[in-house]
Amino acid sequence: MSDVIERIKVICQLEKLSREMLASRTNMNYTRWHNLMNKRGVIRPEELVLVGDAFPKYKHWIVFGEELPKAGQISPMSERDRLRKIDELEDLKSIGRLDPADEHQLTELKMNNLTPLEVLEKMQERELIKQHEGLPPLSGEGN
Repeated sequence: MSDVIERIKVICQLEKLSREMLASRTNMNYTRWHNLMNKRGVIRPEELVLVGDAFPKYKHWIVFGEELPKAGQISPMSERDRLRKIDELEDLKSIGRLDPADEHQLTELKMNNLTPLEVLEKMQERELIKQHEGLPPLSGEGN
């Protein structure tokens, strides 16, 4: 279980969370976190559930140390890399130097942070826009 605590420390470091913030986010006592982080105790199953609820996209990685990206289960390092790439592509977009392949990658990277339901909603929204683009304007539009 010490590996689990080490992975939680990585999350705190990469997300810049203090122990107070971690305690608040997990609904656990600060003193309990202090003891766990200093190897004075073992994390309990019910505490793992609280941690998983606080960091849903990291649940699998926290417990097993591996990612399942297709299931939306990643590590904080992958999330950091994804956000850096989004920033890089957004910078290119802002100066008009984003090519179509990069535009597609930017869209994919942004959608990777969405729940499957949100992805479906976005896809349906885009399909409706495409369908609407081929229609003549409604009366009163474009006058």
